[in-house]
Amino acid sequence: MTIIPLKSGEPERINDLRGVEPLLGALRDGNSDVREQAAEALVKIGVPAIEPLLSVLQNKDNDIRRQTVEVLSKISTSTIAPLLGALRDRNSDVRQWAAEALGEINDSRAVEPLLGALWDENSNVREQAAEALVKIGAPAIEPLMEALWDRNSEVRDQAAEALVKISAPAIEPLLGALRDGNSDVRRWAVKALDEIGWPAIEPLLGALQNKDNDIRRQTIETLSKVSTPAIELLIGALRNNHIDVRRWAAEVLDEIGTPAIEPLLGALRNNDWFVRGQAAKALVKIGTPAIKPLIEALQDKDNDVRQRAVEALGEIGDSRAVEPLISALRDNDWITRRLAAEALGQIGDPRILPELEQTAQIPAVREAIEKIRAKNNLKT
Repeated sequence: MTIIPLKSGEPERINDLRGVEPLLGALRDGNSDVREQAAEALVKIGVPAIEPLLSVLQNKDNDIRRQTVEVLSKISTSTIAPLLGALRDRNSDVRQWAAEALGEINDSRAVEPLLGALWDENSNVREQAAEALVKIGAPAIEPLMEALWDRNSEVRDQAAEALVKISAPAIEPLLGALRDGNSDVRRWAVKALDEIGWPAIEPLLGALQNKDNDIRRQTIETLSKVSTPAIELLIGALRNNHIDVRRWAAEVLDEIGTPAIEPLLGALRNNDWFVRGQAAKALVKIGTPAIKPLIEALQDKDNDVRQRAVEALGEIGDSRAVEPLISALRDNDWITRRLAAEALGQIGDPRILPELEQTAQIPAVREAIEKIRAKNNLKT
């Protein structure tokens, strides 16, 4: 038996093929040490062992197939051609394990054939091909992006999932796909960005500055699905110098809804008056789920927080806010008292007229009384 020297970094090769079949048999041995030694010997035999190894992929024992995949992936990139052929084998198990071996080898030449395997009739083969593309990584991104245009929803789904797992390097291409004229492509890009989650949030916030309303709308949909991780960054975006970014960030917070309530209440304390105003507007749009927290905010030590909470409760117009707002008529802050009267006028519940009339000397209360009477067609 002679050893063939190869290039630096490659395993030494054994120029003797008589041991291939016995070594393949040793892969089935019950002793793990025997299996490992057999695998090492097959790696040293190299290319001549590939075809016999491919036949072992048909074995029903997953452990044996796994060992075979490891051997194939170690023999070097010279395994590519036979493995690509194995992707077309009649046996779905062979196709599946060939896809896994190609992923382990991590050679960009396998990208196109693996993309083809996303159409395979067998779901295990499709999933393994997608996993292999993930392992190949960046070289697979552009072809996977193209697969988002495919008519087959299964292919689009596998491509989107692979892009999610590739994660950060795929974010910019996916953001670009939000501009695509094909609504399906935009939808699958949104799905992928949604699943990538946190790493995609800041780039998505940047996309809110795009002049195209459709792109901003698609971005909002994505951010609202990412939900909780995006909230704090969106609160920060309410301070953005670009007015459209502030407006669209507020709209995303509206879309997120209930999970955004507590951070929005916190934003009512922000030093920036615009942020406070946008937070209050977002709470109004969230509506009913925000009522209880807003009522609790009427007890806040900060005058501005109470003022914004009173205004929001008036805008929402829910009768549950009536009693707390009546109490707010006795607030130490005169602006809060005036806003509470205006809020009660907006809600327009005639049952509170007797109580309001007790403080009718306050101009804002008199205006509220008149509003409620006019709203309910009541005589003076």
